[in-house]
Amino acid sequence: MSRPRPQVLFDATRLLVRADRAAPTGIDRVCLAYAEWLMGHPEVKFVPVRARHDSLVALDRRWFGEVAGSLRARWTGNGVGEAEWKLVQALSRPRGARSLSGPRGPEK
Repeated sequence: MSRPRPQVLFDATRLLVRADRAAPTGIDRVCLAYAEWLMGHPEVKFVPVRARHDSLVALDRRWFGEVAGSLRARWTGNGVGEAEWKLVQALSRPRGARSLSGPRGPEK
């Protein structure tokens, strides 16, 4: 007789609430890494949930996997946003012309 797979309810609320942030905190990184680890272990029955009105609601595992993949791509720099692009452009200019807010006056 085979042993049943252990089931883990993973509270994904934090990741979902903070999904629009450009940069994760250390806790965000740990939550995402833990979710990825659980999703990568088929011997564990992974059930993503979120808090809603003082209860937990199960999320679609495939959908949550897509969200986690999107967060990983964005939070590890696989996508470059407008602010990052402006910073790269500014850093590429000659030293006296480096500004994100506009042209600089002459240096004294």
